Amino acid sequence: MNKSIIKICTLALALVFAAATGVDAQKVGHMSSQAIFLEMPETKSAQKNLEDYRKQLSSQLEGRQKALQQKIQKGNEDVQAGVLTRIQIQALEEEVRKEGAEIEKKAMELEQQYAKREIELLQPLEQKFNAAVKQVADESGYTYILETATLLHANDSDNITDKVKAKLGM
Repeated sequence: MNKSIIKICTLALALVFAAATGVDAQKVGHMSSQAIFLEMPETKSAQKNLEDYRKQLSSQLEGRQKALQQKIQKGNEDVQAGVLTRIQIQALEEEVRKEGAEIEKKAMELEQQYAKREIELLQPLEQKFNAAVKQVADESGYTYILETATLLHANDSDNITDKVKAKLGM
C-alpha cells in the first residue's frame, strides 16, 4: 500500500516537473511610467495649458464671489445699524442664498469643463505613451511590464524606462 502511494506521488511529482519545463518562460520588464509621462514635452505643455485654463475659469467665479461677500457684509452692517426691517432681512437672506447656490452651480459647471479639457489634452498623450510601451515590450519580447515603484526587487537589465523614452523621442 505504502509503495503504491509513493509511486503515485513520484509519478505526480514527475508530471508537475515535466509540465513546468514545457511552459514558456514569461519575460517581465519594469519601468517608471510616471517619470516618463511627466517628462514628456507634450505633457509639460498640456499641464501649462490646463493651469492657464484653470486660472481663466477661476476668474469667472471670483467676481461673483466677491460681489456676494460685499452684499453679505453690507447686509450685516445694515442689520447691526437697525436699518433693515425683518421682512427686508429675510429677503436679503433669500437673495444671498440664491446667489450662493448659483455660484456653487457655476463652480460645478466650470469643474466639469476643466475635467473635459483635461481629458481632451491628456488622453492622446496617454495613448501615445501606451503605444510606445507596447512597441518596446513587443520588440524586446516582454510579456508583462510592471511599475518599478511597486516592485520590491528587479534587475536593472529588465528596466525599459530608457527604451520607452527613446521611443518617445526624449
